Amino acid sequence: MSDNPASLPYFTKLLDFFINYYSTTDNHFDSVIALPWSLLLNYPALDCLSLLITAPASFLPALDLAATLAAEKYLERIQINWLKDVQLPQKSVQLLQYNSITKLKDLKPSLVGKFVSVKGTVVSVSLVKPLISQMVFTCALCRKPYLIKAVLGKFKPLSKCSKLGCLSKSFVPDRTSNDTIVSDCQYVTIQEKLPQDHPEYKKVPKSLQCYLQKSLVDSVIPGNVVTCSGIVQTLSTQDGIEYL
Repeated sequence: MSDNPASLPYFTKLLDFFINYYSTTDNHFDSVIALPWSLLLNYPALDCLSLLITAPASFLPALDLAATLAAEKYLERIQINWLKDVQLPQKSVQLLQYNSITKLKDLKPSLVGKFVSVKGTVVSVSLVKPLISQMVFTCALCRKPYLIKAVLGKFKPLSKCSKLGCLSKSFVPDRTSNDTIVSDCQYVTIQEKLPQDHPEYKKVPKSLQCYLQKSLVDSVIPGNVVTCSGIVQTLSTQDGIEYL
């Protein structure tokens, strides 16, 4: 996966799509500056749909970046004075009408890294907490910076400094760096609801833990029936056991 979404071969196509979207939609100005900084987009309107299923870890960041750059180009074109010095955050694109629902029992290791949608009832909601996406660590001796990426807030710690002649094994997190990314996160547990005539109705329903980020945080409460779309990932326990 490329670290720079703009270098992906289909990025220009996504950028052109959003430039056209902002130019033609009826509420284009509101969709550009509205808070939360999130864009709801109909799933069938996009091309490159196969990439959403097979390579969501690179496709979704490219989608967010293309929407952000297109919004900035739109604001430059309409020339609104009070927006000239405003630093707008990156857009988060939420896809609607993705109707391919995967049953919880069908979530297998072969789907890890793929984009799926599941439906169920929210049975528990965690407190909101910070989630590290990437963090800059600085060598305590020579001050060389290292950018470490995390998966669901977990990352492999550095063992030693790679700078020639530096023997340091201590690193200090740089929370103020522009490259450090920390966002709000919340996890919810959803439980599959089966009809009464289903053969497994009397068994304990299957459940799944889902991580919510950005504008989805604090969007549901226990009892809500939801459709949750995202990337299937595994989590490692302290015993080294991985689970979906």
